[in-house]
Amino acid sequence: MTANIPDKDSPGWEAWAAEHPLHKAVVGPKAGQIVMAKRLDQCLQWISTCRTRPTMLQLCAEYWGVTERQFETVHAEAVRQLKAKFSQERPDYLVQKMSQLEHLIQAGLDSGQLSAAAGAMSLLLRATGCDDPTKQPKQR
Repeated sequence: MTANIPDKDSPGWEAWAAEHPLHKAVVGPKAGQIVMAKRLDQCLQWISTCRTRPTMLQLCAEYWGVTERQFETVHAEAVRQLKAKFSQERPDYLVQKMSQLEHLIQAGLDSGQLSAAAGAMSLLLRATGCDDPTKQPKQR
């Protein structure tokens, strides 16, 4: 994607730089802690919206201008942070997963992938216990 980077003196540079604020052409050869934190947040967002690893790698090459190895560093940290979140309380975890499933349902409906939306809805119903109305909670 480096062929699409305009010269810094060209009139299109500012618009391109505003669209790609985390790109190494804008940031410089060595990214600071603030830029790395923003890249990590974006990678966490991509993971939470169920982007595949090859898609994330392509997006990193386009928007950050980094190599696969540099992407691996950011991705590994994002995965480490997600694994650390698994130790949270179960109700918080369930709420987080339910919001992700709601996002998948809406994305499936928006893109016309009705089977994906139905699968996400099935998982959501199973997670909430609404999948089998014949089951009654035990009375004590």
